[in-house]
Formats: sequence, C-alpha cells, structure tokens
Amino acid sequence: MSAPRRRLWTALRGLGTVVAVAWLLQRVDLGAAAEAALLVPAPLLALPVTLMLVNTAIHGLRWSLLLGAAGAPVGWARCTGVGLRAAFVGAISPSGGADLARIGWLSAQTGRPEAVVAAMLVARLLELVPWAALLGWGLLGGLDARWPALQASSATAVIAFGGALLVGILGVRSGEALAGRLRWLRAPALRVAAALARLRHAPGPLALATGLAGIAALHNVLSVWSLLRFAPGAGAAEPPGFGLALALVPAMDAVISLPITINGVGLREAVFMHAAAPLGIPASTALGLALVRWSGELGRALLGGALVAFGDKGVRSPSAEEPPQ
Repeated sequence: MSAPRRRLWTALRGLGTVVAVAWLLQRVDLGAAAEAALLVPAPLLALPVTLMLVNTAIHGLRWSLLLGAAGAPVGWARCTGVGLRAAFVGAISPSGGADLARIGWLSAQTGRPEAVVAAMLVARLLELVPWAALLGWGLLGGLDARWPALQASSATAVIAFGGALLVGILGVRSGEALAGRLRWLRAPALRVAAALARLRHAPGPLALATGLAGIAALHNVLSVWSLLRFAPGAGAAEPPGFGLALALVPAMDAVISLPITINGVGLREAVFMHAAAPLGIPASTALGLALVRWSGELGRALLGGALVAFGDKGVRSPSAEEPPQ
C-alpha cells in the first residue's frame, strides 16, 4: 500500500475510533462503569493478563516448532520474548504492525527471513482452524437468536476463514510453481516456497501447533466467561454457561478483528456491551467488565514495552544460532 493510502486508511480508522468512543460516552455512565470494574474480585482482575501472558508463551512454542520445521530454529523463550515485544508494537501503532514486527525480529534473529515468513504465515492459517470450529459450533446452535448480529458475523467469518484456509493450502502445495512464474522477487519467493514445502512435510509440528492454538482460543473464552458469570455486581439475569461462551466469544472476536477503529478501541467495548445485553447485564456494567477484559492486552503490551526498553531486543547474531537443519 502506498504512503498516501496508508495515511488515508489510518485517518479513516481514527475517525471510526472517534465515532465509536463518542457513541459509548453518550450511552454509558462512566462512573458506574468504573464502579463495576472495581467490584471485580482480585483473582478475576488478574485473570485476563495472566491468560494473555500464558497465551503468548503458547504462541511462542508454536512459532518455535514451526520455525524449526521451516529450517530456521529459534528457542521457545526467545520466541515468547519476541511475541511480547511485538504485542507492544501492535498496541502503540495506529495500524497494528505486530505481525510485521515479529517477522522483522525473528528474521534478524535467524538470518532466514523467507523461512520466518513461511512459518508465520502457516502459524496464522492454523489459528483459523480452532476459531472456525468454535464459530461453527455457534452456528449449529451454541449461539441462539438473541444475538442475530453475532450469528451473521459468525457465518461471514466461517466463509472467510474457509476461503483463507483453502487458498492457503493451495498456496502451500503449489508455492514453488507459483513463485517460478513471478517476474519480480522470484528468488525470495522461491525460498519462501521451499520453506513452505518443508513445513508441509512436517505433520507433527503442524498438528501440535494447531492444538496449541486451540488451547489459546479456549483461554480467551475463559477470560470473558469468568467475568460475565462470576463478577459480583454484574447483575446478570441469566449467567452464561461455558458452552454459550464458546460460541459467543469467537463471534465477538470476529467483529472486533475488523480494521474499523485504531487497535479496536471503542469497537471492542461496544461489542462486549452488545453481547452482554441479552444476559441482563446493564451497559455501564458491561463496559466496566470490558475494560477489565482488555487489561490483559494492555498488561502484555506494557511488559513487551519494558523488554523493548531494557531487554536485548530479542535479536542475536545469526551465527550464534543453531545452523538450519
């Protein structure tokens, strides 16, 4: 994307953020929202950031497995550190950028940027598998007619994820043939295709990386479900069961992932309020719970920022790493 288009896109997302925040301010008593957040007991206050840190470690293991299979081995601890730093970049950048930051740091770490690109692409594709499965559970009855908008978002996301997985599988299987037809960047594209071919012949790491992504998805559901069900003062007429949360949270995330506002600010809170309303949770209480939920991402980003400021930047000379297998 050209620089003028990037600036325009960032401006549009900034406008979306202003509109979303203004909508929230008009409909919610911020004092009541703050009071609801303060009523959350300490263990539940700590749960979102704890689960986000655990998820970063889980993804660090996934990336380490896939990088090793692609021929650019990096240890789990170092991958986790890079994930924390990338979370900080994503939090402070108007257009995100966590994925690009992660690829940049891991490429400097390994000296194998093409293998890193291949591994990160496959990691993202594999994350769609448990997400699509949970969305499918919602469409099959886990998510009832009280949430028509979220049902629609689930159906749209399932179609989109299915298409992305199909294109991704075809790309991995036909990568070398497609890269060979390019007029520009053919050489790096062929190296990416070679790394993808190595990954395609590593069923063990692929299966384990998919299973770990499923565990991370369940942690995300647990974080939201615990607040909706157990937080004192939530006022829920019908506390949701975990089965409902398994359908509700992925549908919420499908909307929140849309690049409408800067880093989801305003949109994620509005979606949380929309999801909580049929459960009998007042808007101000839902906003307070949403802020507690998203403190997990903030805490992870702050830790990543500390690593950026005081750590070793997650970069090691390629010669210091184990040579590619």
